[in-house]
Order: sequence, then C-alpha cells, then structure tokens
Amino acid sequence: MKPTTAVQKEARKLCRVLKETKTKLVFAESCTAGLAAQILTETPGISDWFCGSLVCYRNDSKKRWLRVKPSTLRRFTAVSPECAREMAQGALIATPEAKVSVSVTGYLGPTGEEIGKVFIGLARRGAKTVHVQEFSLLPSIDRDDSSARKRSLKKPPLALREERRRLAAQAMFFLVRSLLV
Repeated sequence: MKPTTAVQKEARKLCRVLKETKTKLVFAESCTAGLAAQILTETPGISDWFCGSLVCYRNDSKKRWLRVKPSTLRRFTAVSPECAREMAQGALIATPEAKVSVSVTGYLGPTGEEIGKVFIGLARRGAKTVHVQEFSLLPSIDRDDSSARKRSLKKPPLALREERRRLAAQAMFFLVRSLLV
C-alpha cells in the first residue's frame, strides 16, 4: 500500500469539514487541469459534498462556462486575482447546489517567466466578496545557492509542473477548510 501524501491528507481533512458543516463544494480549475477534483474524489464519502469541477484551461472556456468577462482577460490576463474572482463566482452560478466554490488559475510551467504564480479564489453563496489569495509555488532558486540549484535541475520540467499542480491542489483544500472552520 502506498503511503498517504500531504495533498491526500489535506483532501481527507477537507472531506471531514465538508461533512461536519454540511457544505457542498464546486471547483473551477485552470492550471491544475482537474487534478484537485481527481485527488479529492479519491476520498471515501466525498460524493455527498463535492459537486464537481469545471476545468477551464482555455480563455474561451472561462468566458463561456464561468462567465469571466472578456475585458477582465484582456486587461488583467487569466492569471490574475480578478480572473480567479470571476471564476469562483461563475462556478457558483453554474452549480446552484454548491454553497462554496474554489477557483485556481496560474502559471505552472514547464517554462515561463512567472512559473509558480497561482491565484486561488474562494466564493461563498450569499457573500458579497470573494477571497483571493496569491501563491508562489516553488519560487525560483537563488542563484547563489548552488546546491539547491543543482537539486532543482535534476528534475525534468514536466515533473516540476506536476509537483506544482499537487501543491496548488493542496493549497485549495487548505483554504476551503480554513474558510469553513
């Protein structure tokens, strides 16, 4: 049997809190490409509380499925607190049974200038504001720390992206749990 990872432990904690608070949840995932939903649905009993995930990787999907405004994408881009906010609101509109929504958008690589920059939005039905938090997942290695640089260079770029996706999912689970407790 494989050992439980940190992200799986966080998913289990979230499942317990959803059950205790009788809260139904929906995701709007971009950069995680559905990984958060996949990990969460491995938790027994989650089907009573998890409504699903809208995986909107492309801007057109964000506009059509989540009602992200074209002006938001033009002015701020898809990787912005404004987009994360509209994604979270759109997921609640698209999923009437959900009480809480979580969105995630960011740059996870494998290459690019802002790799690791992620915005997570949390919306609660009936609330006037959407909480958005920025994360820097695996920030760039300090060029003066040659040992850390050497370790990071051993991992292929796609493996680093997968690691960032898991960290983003873990952050989503943690933030929702924090909101509900």
